[in-house]
Amino acid sequence: MSNGEKILIVDDEEPIRRLLIETLEDLGYRCEGMGDGLECIKKIHEGSDYDIALLDIRMPKLNGIETLKYIKTYGKGY
Repeated sequence: MSNGEKILIVDDEEPIRRLLIETLEDLGYRCEGMGDGLECIKKIHEGSDYDIALLDIRMPKLNGIETLKYIKTYGKGY
């Protein structure tokens, strides 16, 4: 069970994203979902804080690996 940690879920396939969110929320996590890496980066730069991020590897615009590299380089302490 969770202590209410906040999880960011980034996946371009909405049914997968929704399934992950519902499953993790049932376990007590707070979740926020996004459809691509660019949306994720924008949200982080706006000041949103997450305990963990689940990133799909294959996404249009910016894949999961590119998104993670960007977050690690320019994110706020990630």
